[in-house]
Amino acid sequence: MKKRTQMGLGVGASSILLIFVLLCLTTFATLSLVSAQADARLSEKTAETVSAYYEADARAEELLAQIGEALKSVPPGEGYLQTCAGLLATIDGVDALQDDDGLAVSYQVAAGENQQLQVSLTIPATGGYRLTGWKTVNTAQWQEEEPMSLWPGELG
Repeated sequence: MKKRTQMGLGVGASSILLIFVLLCLTTFATLSLVSAQADARLSEKTAETVSAYYEADARAEELLAQIGEALKSVPPGEGYLQTCAGLLATIDGVDALQDDDGLAVSYQVAAGENQQLQVSLTIPATGGYRLTGWKTVNTAQWQEEEPMSLWPGELG
């Protein structure tokens, strides 16, 4: 009788393959979990920022409506801009300065920790107002970091 020689993978090789596959699956599961947590934190921060912006936008619209109501009560004519400036001075946070174009009005509304909504408008001597600016400005203080040591581009 002839002896058969058996060729193939034994129990040891299949066990090593199984351990390798389990390690890969565990690594991918951990990476997926970490990525999902980072996405959740980013989504929460984005929702807070958007919510703060729209609250500031609503407050800025309310102030603009107050300014519009104050301007409606002033009849056009001699001393129109001075009367408007006096009325606008009674509204909290509103600054008015007279210039060549009329009355320059501006105010700021906080939109979160590090931003504010800045609104500016011009009131001409003929009446009404023209919106000249509505922008979000970063108010955080910039911190300079230590400069990086870069390769000067020379060999040797």
